[in-house]
Amino acid sequence: MMRLYGIGLFIFFWMNLGVLIPALAQSLAEGEKYYQEGLRYWQEKNESAALEYFTKAIMVNPSLDKAYYNRGLLLFRMKEMELALADFDKLLQLRPFFPKAHYYRGVIKFQNGDLHEAYEDFEIECRNHPEYFEPFYMAGLILGVLEEYKPASRLIKQSLQINPDYASAWHDLGVCFWKLHQTDSAVFFIKKAIQIHPNNPQHAYTLARIYESANETDKALKQYERTIFLYGNNPAIKNSYGAFLFSIGNYMQALEYFTKALHDSASYYPALVNRGATLIELGRFEEALVDIEEALAMNEQDGIVYLNRGIALENLFMWEEACRSWQQALQLGVAKAGEYLRKQCKK
Repeated sequence: MMRLYGIGLFIFFWMNLGVLIPALAQSLAEGEKYYQEGLRYWQEKNESAALEYFTKAIMVNPSLDKAYYNRGLLLFRMKEMELALADFDKLLQLRPFFPKAHYYRGVIKFQNGDLHEAYEDFEIECRNHPEYFEPFYMAGLILGVLEEYKPASRLIKQSLQINPDYASAWHDLGVCFWKLHQTDSAVFFIKKAIQIHPNNPQHAYTLARIYESANETDKALKQYERTIFLYGNNPAIKNSYGAFLFSIGNYMQALEYFTKALHDSASYYPALVNRGATLIELGRFEEALVDIEEALAMNEQDGIVYLNRGIALENLFMWEEACRSWQQALQLGVAKAGEYLRKQCKK
């Protein structure tokens, strides 16, 4: 009886398998058909139809890894990041080392601010698919953000061995060497980036900052002018150039660029504060107070602005108000205000 029972189960299994195999084959074929339709619609730039057919492919064949990958990639391009992340998670459950899956999941995590988790994904991609340059670059970028510049530079160099024409990698390698105080190497790498993309304003700006930090004034001035030409109406760059001009004592030209920055954006706070400080240096105290009061209307917690307000008021012989401004600056953590209080506000 035991033998007959066992034989019966065996026969039952194969009878059912005979029914399941054709159904499974049909499901696989149908999933492939939907998947190919999804690819066709994507090539035709019909993203909504592509998304629909990738989804159909997954519904009839939940193990179709490439459908998860392409749907995830499509959702990524459509900026539906959480949905894309779910697809890459599912894909990696099916195939832990599917090419580029860890990379795209890492990019989403990086954009979400999950730097350490993103780094782990990029590291896995580097180990298992070292033919791709992007994971090496992104892993290096994260280490750069974490201020680990030496290991960052090693990873970025590896990405450039795979793709030597990637300008952003040359730029970021230059930034790493700049942070490591190796100015000559930094300049060399930034210039490599500029050779590839001559009109990239970020590259020109970084080179200007490097020259500024190295006290190479003439080169810095030239690069700032180049940067402003490339960036156009960018108040941050004009403010940065103005701050550099201020630092070398060129107050009139600094005033010009702070004013240009405010022309681009009337509420750009850093330029407003800096123009007020520049007007003080030029002895134009009433004009300075206009900018300072406007800045304080935007931010009442900036001790430096209170310090400058006190200086302007002192020079307009408004002693009591000046002392109150310096007291406020000191309360907000500006130690220098204490010197003015001791010297100018004795009772």
